[in-house]
Amino acid sequence: EIISGIYDSYDPFRIQWVKGKRTLIASLDIPEEERFGLGTFPKIWAADVATQTLSTVAGSGGTADLAVSPDGARVAYADYGSTGGSQLIVVSLKDGSVVAQTTDCWKVWDPCWSPDGKTIVFHGGLRRANTSIDGSFGLYQMDVATGKYEKFSPGASFPAFFPDGKTLLVADDTWPESAKKI
Repeated sequence: EIISGIYDSYDPFRIQWVKGKRTLIASLDIPEEERFGLGTFPKIWAADVATQTLSTVAGSGGTADLAVSPDGARVAYADYGSTGGSQLIVVSLKDGSVVAQTTDCWKVWDPCWSPDGKTIVFHGGLRRANTSIDGSFGLYQMDVATGKYEKFSPGASFPAFFPDGKTLLVADDTWPESAKKI
């Protein structure tokens, strides 16, 4: 047993190994106190498998959909803060500093690192004037060094890079709901 006391969350927790280390990163709720009626507030945790120690990496209002960078130095995750939606945040696993983040998203999920660690592709939608959703759901590409992101594919989700980093697998996510295609 590596982690115990996991709170039953409505959102399935995510777990990934950190490359080259005996550490796993997880998005889950481990309550420090009872919070009856307040819902769950998952954070990003690091667990050292050898020593079975647990430490908080990031998160405040709720986290989900994490992805550890190929070099094991950073983690990208969806943060459900006070924006009424979620933002993509990239943090350093060394010191917890924010490396890059979105600022105008309504919903973010499925972050996926390119094999070289320079780009993150994620599914999301943007907000206009912080009041309405503009229907811009699709895949966005973020340059991790600059933090700039742009939409490059409407109607797609669940991205996964081929190992060469030149090809991206996606699920067709067109509306209305229908059978999906890869």
